[in-house]
Amino acid sequence: MKGIGNINQKLKTFEFDEYFNVTANTENVLLSKGQLSKSFMFKTLDKALPENVSYLKGYYVGGRYFTYCSDGVLYECLQDATNYISQFTKTPCALSFNVMGKDKIIFADQTERAIILDGNNVSSINFMPSDFIISYGGRIFTAYKNCVSFTKLYDFGDQNFDFSKEGVLYLPESAGEIVGVFSVDDKIYLFTKKHLFCLSGAGESIDFKLYEVETENFSLEGFVVDSCEDGFLLVTDKRLGKLKDGKITFYNTLLDLSDFTSIRLSYYSNRCVVTIAKGLKRYLFVYDFDTGEQSLLTISNTDYFGENGLFFHDEFINVAVLGKRGAILGTNRFWDSVDLDFNGSNNKSIREIRILSKATATLTVSGDFGSCNYKLKAGYNYIKCNLPSRYYKFKIALNGFELGISEFKIKYVEREK
Repeated sequence: MKGIGNINQKLKTFEFDEYFNVTANTENVLLSKGQLSKSFMFKTLDKALPENVSYLKGYYVGGRYFTYCSDGVLYECLQDATNYISQFTKTPCALSFNVMGKDKIIFADQTERAIILDGNNVSSINFMPSDFIISYGGRIFTAYKNCVSFTKLYDFGDQNFDFSKEGVLYLPESAGEIVGVFSVDDKIYLFTKKHLFCLSGAGESIDFKLYEVETENFSLEGFVVDSCEDGFLLVTDKRLGKLKDGKITFYNTLLDLSDFTSIRLSYYSNRCVVTIAKGLKRYLFVYDFDTGEQSLLTISNTDYFGENGLFFHDEFINVAVLGKRGAILGTNRFWDSVDLDFNGSNNKSIREIRILSKATATLTVSGDFGSCNYKLKAGYNYIKCNLPSRYYKFKIALNGFELGISEFKIKYVEREK
């Protein structure tokens, strides 16, 4: 028959590898070794959130939960209610510290004012303008713009923080403003928008040394960062990497992060969670370093994922932590492949699709012929077909709550012109 061509009847096999490295797009599906499954979920902590506001930052500090919201108010999240703490003009930073055996919490912003929480008592004090605040080596350190201030050694109390004139360091103005402060390996690391500095030394401030850390083979332009056990995790150059001693190791993610704008990165329970955006939609990209599992979760623009795995959600789960059990976000759950040619000739025809599914789902195969939908049942699925095309694209959509896809194989023949 004209136009059909001769067919080499020997069946060839294309098998999706164990990490589904041909992923083009996915939402609310877990990409794990050898299978697609239902994604990470959120376990509620039974803590209330204020209504009709956006959550600009969430805190777990001193064993208590707080959120700063778009109305300029810092709230404490209690079991069945929220408690007004204070008004701030800018998003505050927070630190838990101990004075005479008593735990206290300080919240400070970019004004010369801070509040101290002593149990349920709230008091206002004079303080240094602060974008970041940490405790290190018996001192309190704050960072604001390109300035680092620190108290005298062990000289801070429940209402008095002694920031002397000698306790000030300035980064070069050319480095830009400080955008991250972390204490790792007995040093303080200061990130600006394009540079990384290290402040080392303990004891007397005369022994402090401030120097720039040379970063190799990558840029800090537009990065997001958080500390982890032995260094830093950051998304830079649109890739996920681990930074230690000025050197970075990049990880292969199944999702092309260059398609998204990175907003925030959080490290929790050996997982990296990056808040990202594409157009008007926001997502959480989760990478598990223990298992290699990855997922892209849809969230709303009013949701906030922050430190310690905390998630602030304005609907049915409120304050929650990321895990494998609990409520799942997003009703739209699917996985898309990139265009595939099976590394063969331009002319081929799929004759059989084999796939093991834990539950019902829909498989869509697209190519030169258009698209075909196949209903998958729970169990092994053997789909006989004849789909000639130069390339193919596959999509799996979840029909219900459960999802488990594995042993995904394509049987095809190559066609001669």
